[in-house]
Amino acid sequence: MTALHRHAFVWLDSSSAELPALLREWIGQDRPLVVRRPCLSPDGKNACLGLALPPSLGKNRVPFELPRELIRKVSGPPLWSDCATISDGAARPFHEAAAAGGAELRTFGSHAWQHLTGLQYVTEHSDIDLLIFLESQASWDAVRKKLAPFALPPGIDLEIVVANDASFSWREYSGPQPSLLFKGNSSVWSGGKDDVDSYLS
Repeated sequence: MTALHRHAFVWLDSSSAELPALLREWIGQDRPLVVRRPCLSPDGKNACLGLALPPSLGKNRVPFELPRELIRKVSGPPLWSDCATISDGAARPFHEAAAAGGAELRTFGSHAWQHLTGLQYVTEHSDIDLLIFLESQASWDAVRKKLAPFALPPGIDLEIVVANDASFSWREYSGPQPSLLFKGNSSVWSGGKDDVDSYLS
């Protein structure tokens, strides 16, 4: 089975009697859940998942822990170009940065949920949450060089994920503070900006 990591979406077998009542209709509509930290139970048998409901259904976020055997498909977060609700010009610097690192610009949050479910999640107050996954030092160096001249505008956040685990905010990295908050698949920790290089070495 594909490894589970934060931001991944999963589709479950809707025929299982183990599903909570809240999920039966949701999954029956071929709608996904998202993987949440710590991704797996300590024994590795259950997946830690989450359901983010749209504003029309209360906008609640509901956690679940379900048997991994119920998962029939795993997919990474969708491409921003598939979910965009603003002109591509606004995201061009981030597309170019991702491409420079041999990566793709992806998204999570309300734009991803709206794209994957067909339900209305995005409002005029919704942030745009962008993602770039990087696996090598050369890719990170190229992305960092491309992004350096640009300041993130309000309402747009960019998360960099290195080695498919340690993620951090570009807004924090490009700021004056020496430390970073890293979010991983199983934990959250503080570190220095130089730590990013060590995760890719």
